[in-house]
Amino acid sequence: MSRIPMSWLATFEAAARHLNFTKAATELGLTQGAVSQQIVKLEQELDAPLFERRGRRVFLTEIGEAYLNQLSGSLADIRSVTEDLFTRPETERVRLACYSPTFAHLWLAPRLGALYSDLPGIEIQISVNYQLDPSVPGSWDIVFTYEDLASSSAGFLPLFRERIVAVATPELAALWPSNLPESPCLVQTAGPRGTWQSWLAAASRPLPAPRFALVNSMHCALQMATGGTGFALGAYPFIEAELESGRLQVIEPEVQLAGRHHGLAVPAGASASQPVRRVVEWIMDAALI
Repeated sequence: MSRIPMSWLATFEAAARHLNFTKAATELGLTQGAVSQQIVKLEQELDAPLFERRGRRVFLTEIGEAYLNQLSGSLADIRSVTEDLFTRPETERVRLACYSPTFAHLWLAPRLGALYSDLPGIEIQISVNYQLDPSVPGSWDIVFTYEDLASSSAGFLPLFRERIVAVATPELAALWPSNLPESPCLVQTAGPRGTWQSWLAAASRPLPAPRFALVNSMHCALQMATGGTGFALGAYPFIEAELESGRLQVIEPEVQLAGRHHGLAVPAGASASQPVRRVVEWIMDAALI
């Protein structure tokens, strides 16, 4: 394999993120044809299809999705290093490392507008990556993790504890439990969270032959549930917006599984920074609302 131009990788990342070559072209300042040509060259060089073309729409193949997951973090790190070394910030930057995409997408991101309004002069940089190494000195100012409070790491400040319930669209919820289709789909989030087996046991609802869909992100599981794929286990507070909108309903709300705590820690050396302290205080207050 010859050396792959960085421009091809950036083009692939933008096209994969948008799932639209035209939007990627607009973002990159290229023509749609140039984006398409670079993708084809990259696929030829890798000898692997990264996209599946269906009419005018494109979808990531399995290998394309895996490649995006690895590549996006690397490109973000390159951008971050470049900005750190060659940009003189006019504001105080606070760097946030987040292990959980669900926490970042459904709790942290919706609150950043209010944080920016309340803390002028502070700029937030967020990296969401399962492989982040917060032990590297000077890498991050605040690290968000998901831990068992009884065995949490030193300096861990809990924000809230997950309460896990079963959710589905109103149409599927209306079928629970007596009119379910044969082999109903149960979307299961991998990792240290409650399982469908635990929930069904707590609800005393044995299902004869369910089908399982395993994903590695609760955010993805909730998107699948919203799309009508099946029933999913979701956690408060992440499901609140979907419940308020009516897109999802809780099945048997009295049945809840206790999850771990989401919280934060400030690595040694960063705690003395006034901007970091202000952001930590703001986030701790936001978790109480």
